[in-house]
Amino acid sequence: MKNDLQIYLDIANQIADKAKEISMAYFRNDFSVSIKDDFTPVTLIDQKIESFARKLIQSKFPDCGIIGEEEDNFQVGSDDIWVIDPIDGTKAFVSGIPMFTTMIGVLRSGIPVLSVVDNPVMDERWIGIENEPSRLNGINLSTSSETDLTKSSLHATSPQMFSKDEYLRWMELAKNVAFHHYGSESYSYCLLAGGYLELVVEADLKICDFLPVIKLIQGSGGVITDWEGKSLSVESDGHVIASSSRILHDPVSYTHLTLPTNREV
Repeated sequence: MKNDLQIYLDIANQIADKAKEISMAYFRNDFSVSIKDDFTPVTLIDQKIESFARKLIQSKFPDCGIIGEEEDNFQVGSDDIWVIDPIDGTKAFVSGIPMFTTMIGVLRSGIPVLSVVDNPVMDERWIGIENEPSRLNGINLSTSSETDLTKSSLHATSPQMFSKDEYLRWMELAKNVAFHHYGSESYSYCLLAGGYLELVVEADLKICDFLPVIKLIQGSGGVITDWEGKSLSVESDGHVIASSSRILHDPVSYTHLTLPTNREV
């Protein structure tokens, strides 16, 4: 008999399958783009995917809460909360760049227990679930074994996500790695889980941008926290460090990113 998380995974996969069907019908075709109040783009595709996801979740699990990118939060006081980003990387999607994903996560009493991230163009389904190793298309994942910062790679979506002070700290970190790169959106977290890169450091994220990848990172052996090394939650401020190992993670947080006034003595 399946446990409740396996049942949740079945529904998350159904959502990801439908999201793939919808997004690929429009990808690199004509469609309209609107600009939200926060100056980020949104499409009818985002809205169609989230609407489908919400209806399916509410029909199967009426007691669950839902936090989504495009609609109002629902029953956020529930023990189990679904977190949905229908298209993470909308700018990439509307530009014809295949770096967008659908992200689905579940929190139980505030703790991430399920991650499903789907890249429809590359036909990749990344899954993390409590008490199991993370997987890509059924194959177990493991993060990079590199523990030398000077031989590691550092990634972020864009330099524009940082304030002036944050960017200075990020670039100081960048001086100490082998190379740094922008532009992979949430897909960077998948690549970290797969062992292809060592560090993702970002700021100004919404909770739908990072909560759905937490279990994926953890289940592959990685570490993901805020810039001060604290666990991420619905109350987090959008500053995220994901690392392939604790050996890399703690020095990055303490030495390079945390302001002196916030460091524990």
